[in-house]
Amino acid sequence: YEPAQLSRFAVDGNTLSSRRIDGRLFLVQQTPLHSYQLRTWTEIDWDANDNQIDAAYDALVAENKQKLAQADLSELLPQRYTFNQDGELGEPEALTACDRLYKPEVYSGDGLLTVATLDLSDDGDATPRGTSVLGSWGTVYSSRQSLYVAATNWDYSWYWEGQEDAPEVPTRLHKFNLSTADGIAEYRASGEVEGTTLNQFSLDEHE
Repeated sequence: YEPAQLSRFAVDGNTLSSRRIDGRLFLVQQTPLHSYQLRTWTEIDWDANDNQIDAAYDALVAENKQKLAQADLSELLPQRYTFNQDGELGEPEALTACDRLYKPEVYSGDGLLTVATLDLSDDGDATPRGTSVLGSWGTVYSSRQSLYVAATNWDYSWYWEGQEDAPEVPTRLHKFNLSTADGIAEYRASGEVEGTTLNQFSLDEHE
């Protein structure tokens, strides 16, 4: 028996991890928003005063809002691509539908964290379908029913390094339900705990 390629796809972002459960494959992808020409820095002099710094960032916010207002919102979502029989890359399609994009109440970064589902069963459709939340990369843990991403917020941790009154570094947890009727991963909730995660073996699911 020789394996045969039945279909071929590409998806935006960096792959953090993947899980295969029965006939479904779940890809955990991270897509930075700076890919969409949004700027998060300003070009100001080192000796600029507070008023000049505030004015520069106000201008930056206005610039980014203008870019978003002029953009096709579908272009801000992760894309998927289908290769044809000649190996040529097809036109981009939205990996995540607008009704599967979420903003958690806890801040977890300025990128998009996506769980893409592929049905690998004999009679299934292997086209990747995503569910996305605003968030950064993190440690992935999965049971048969749920998938979790623990994203540690390292922002400004360097500023407090070595200081006795340094605040605790927080970790944001995102939960996805894998036991859905349509088989596509479903976003359920997000939360925050103090501290960092060592690796996936530091996580477990209770009840």
